[in-house]
Amino acid sequence: MGAPMRFIARIINGRHEAVLNFSIDKARATSWSNAQLLANMTPIQQEQHIAAMDNLVLKLGKKIEQPGPWAIYLLKLIRKTEFDVPARTIGLIESVVM
Repeated sequence: MGAPMRFIARIINGRHEAVLNFSIDKARATSWSNAQLLANMTPIQQEQHIAAMDNLVLKLGKKIEQPGPWAIYLLKLIRKTEFDVPARTIGLIESVVM
């Protein structure tokens, strides 16, 4: 495993599952809250709320698509340490205990 991946593994230190679970729980709670809000709105209010949610999701998607200079730099470092054989890279990823 290359230095950038070792660095990331040290930073993550087993917390990746907690982050993923938090994200999934937060998404479910937000979805439920929005469903409850929409159920108690007029059709016009629903349209406005849905448009606002769509806008928020679009902004989030753009942030994921364009994560910023630090994330791009880190990804480039990681790519430099990857092997040309995908099967070997996958095997190394699966063998990492985080």
